Amino acid sequence: SGGAGKMAGTTLINQYADMPAPKVHSDRLMVLQAAPLAYFYEDKTCKPFPLHDFDHEISIIKSALDGSIKLDASIEMEVESATTSSFTTFMGSGSSRVLHFSGFGHPTHVLAFETEDGYLDDSFSLESLYSVVKSANPPLELVVVNSFHSGRIGKAFLDAGVPHVVCCHHPEIFRDKAANSFIKNFYLFLIILDK
Repeated sequence: SGGAGKMAGTTLINQYADMPAPKVHSDRLMVLQAAPLAYFYEDKTCKPFPLHDFDHEISIIKSALDGSIKLDASIEMEVESATTSSFTTFMGSGSSRVLHFSGFGHPTHVLAFETEDGYLDDSFSLESLYSVVKSANPPLELVVVNSFHSGRIGKAFLDAGVPHVVCCHHPEIFRDKAANSFIKNFYLFLIILDK
């Protein structure tokens, strides 16, 4: 009877070993933060940009993404400065279908990228945006814009062919409780919806 007990235990172990592995969904979120320190007027006078608490924004997004583990999902987040180079590299890499673009923006330049020196880079035209978005493979499916000028930036992405754009307007202070709460709950909802 001792041998029969060993045999039954072995059979049960083998049954459990044949079970499929837990289903885990993996995805990636690219966060580009445009934080130029200053820009020049046409008369060459310099004006500073309002400072933002980007660390606080990242902690809010990270908190939402950390909740994905409870839903058997794994969402990776990559954060970079929003330079024209990082943007075009990201769009050509096919590494993510979702872009979170944040920064103060600019009243006359749609995408207020930053230079390596910390100034406004206004060299990226709308035509360049359209071209880069159309050539992305896989295509960009969602852009979340968190900016004082979010409406103008969001419209540019829509016009370029991104099917889904969410604009979250924040005041110059940037630590807007309603905007931050929206961002956290929006990403939590996306994780649930994507399951």
